[in-house]
Amino acid sequence: MFQFSDKQISENKRRKSELVSLINELTMDQKISLCIEILEKNPEHRKSEDIQVIQAFTSQNKFLKQIQEEEGEITLRECYKRMFIEIYEENQVVLEQGDKAYSFFIILSGNVSVYVYKDPKLDIKIEGLDRATIIKKREIIQYKQTHLR
Repeated sequence: MFQFSDKQISENKRRKSELVSLINELTMDQKISLCIEILEKNPEHRKSEDIQVIQAFTSQNKFLKQIQEEEGEITLRECYKRMFIEIYEENQVVLEQGDKAYSFFIILSGNVSVYVYKDPKLDIKIEGLDRATIIKKREIIQYKQTHLR
């Protein structure tokens, strides 16, 4: 088991606070570029500071806050460690209705439209999903079940 002195814990908190302050001073485009650079790295090669940058960038995300509250900080950090980047072309289909839910997406830039098919003759488009929005396949299915009856 690891043991840290009060001085080490205090120093770590101070460094983390300084890093968060620096990140908060960046423009959104700079934050996105920094996140992309980190997410392009092999997750095994990411440093603690990389994880802190991702955490600072996504700190206001409701879904990730919920993970932290329900599952704890360790689980949340594992999510940050395992994140990777996927880039999609305009009008590219990312998910198909009925696909199994194995992942979620955080939109760093651009926007997404979600089409839910209620009837083969009628398709419904859900607008307004953009930067820093998380799309979970489960939520799409739940939306369809509760709103499109």
